[in-house]
This record gives sequence, structure tokens and C-alpha cells, in this order.
Amino acid sequence: ADVSNVSFDEDQSGSVTFVASDIDSVPSVYLGVGAEDGPIIASINGNNVDFVSDANYSGTAEFTLFVTDGVFNTGEQITVTVNPVNDLPVITSVSPTGFNAADGYSYQVVVSDVDNDVIAFDLIDAPEGMTISESGLVEWSDMDTSIYFAAFTIKVSDGTAEVYENVNLLVTQFVDCAGTVNGNALEDQCGICDEDTSNDCQQDCNGEWGG
Repeated sequence: ADVSNVSFDEDQSGSVTFVASDIDSVPSVYLGVGAEDGPIIASINGNNVDFVSDANYSGTAEFTLFVTDGVFNTGEQITVTVNPVNDLPVITSVSPTGFNAADGYSYQVVVSDVDNDVIAFDLIDAPEGMTISESGLVEWSDMDTSIYFAAFTIKVSDGTAEVYENVNLLVTQFVDCAGTVNGNALEDQCGICDEDTSNDCQQDCNGEWGG
């Protein structure tokens, strides 16, 4: 059998065509032991040998294609190479959407990477005072009392590819008398809670509120 080596990229498949002949009879073709084991699987399909690898696998394996006329066997070795392809890192955590200003903001970014690359973290358009550590811990405290909202982006890189998490934060500075975060409602001296100052409780001539 005449056959060549084959290579293909990670998470793809490959195939090689062979020619088998015998002057006396129609030969039979089969693969050697181990073709259906291991991270690369080989199978015969007509005059092709098809190869498929496990997910995220890269490496090299050897296969033997045998031809027999029922009496004699000959074998040809096929070298199969699966070329490595960088896999994107994946952010598996999700940031909180809000926090109490008095407690501060803390979020540990969790990343998985099947290639086990070294991961680098960075912040884009982060508010003043926010930091991110080498391990992906985002922290922010002592923000100005006028800040009620923040939006920024976390960048994660494996040295080749980058992925991002966009974060929008509601910063709770206080809760007004109506239970609204950072609301405008105020309670007057008569215990009425609303945002309308025109109906505020008045003090009568005896000094009584609402009298």
C-alpha cells in the first residue's frame, strides 16, 4: 500500500488516501492494533484512512496500515501530527452588580484555560482607586460619596488571545426613607416621606409641627 503522512490542527480531523494492489487478487486492508485507542482514532473509509483526535489534544501518533492477500502481509507506517492551536481563556466567574459603599467592592476573577497558559489581568476605564492584582482580585474602596454608579471592563489575556468581562456596578451610598437606593425622598417633621418639598409639614404658632 502506498500511503503518506498526515497533519491537521487541534480540534479538526484529517484523512489520507492509500492505494493497495496485488497482481494475484484483491487485497484486504486493515489497521494495526491500537487504531481505536488513545487520543487519536483511525478508521478506514473506502480508500481513505480518517483520523480524529480528542478535544484540545495536540501531539503525534504512529499507525500501521496493513495489506494482505490472505497469505502475506505488508505494512506501511503513517505518522499523524495534530498541531496545537491556542484555546481562548474562559472567565467562569461573574462580578456582583452592586455593593454598599461602606463595605467596598471585592471580586475575584476566576479563569479556566485548557492550555494552562499564564494568565494576565488588566482593567479598562476603571474608576479612580480601583485595582486588580496579578491573581485577578479586583478591589475598590474609599470612593467619593457622590459616586452612585461605575462601569469598567476586565481584560484577561493568555499571551496570545484576550477575553473581556464588562461590569456595571450600582454603588449604594445610602437608602432613603422610601427604601430607594440613593433616592431623593425625605421624611419631614410629621413623618411624611416623599420627594415633594411643597407639602412639607409646617410648624404652627405654638411650635407644633402639623398643628
